[in-house]
Amino acid sequence: MSSFLLWQYHDARNQLSTTQQETKNVNQIRKLLLLPGDENPVTYATVKNAKALSQLVFYQHAENGDVVFYFAREHYLILYRPSTNMIINISSQAVESSSASGK
Repeated sequence: MSSFLLWQYHDARNQLSTTQQETKNVNQIRKLLLLPGDENPVTYATVKNAKALSQLVFYQHAENGDVVFYFAREHYLILYRPSTNMIINISSQAVESSSASGK
């Protein structure tokens, strides 16, 4: 039982650390790019294998350790490099609904 509690503690601590790092990175991006103040990224992921992603145009300049954010409301996909505090790539793609296109 105690090993299970220890595992839960480490898991919770890692999640807290990830959340703190995510918040720090989002705050850095807000200094570099104007984003709505109340929107947080829907997706937050760290690039683990940049070589595998390099076939995709958006990730051509990605490096391991870069962070990808997706902001759903604004349709921003952001590739951010925390080590240099740089936005490496950004994509904004509007999603049209069938009613907006008149169909």
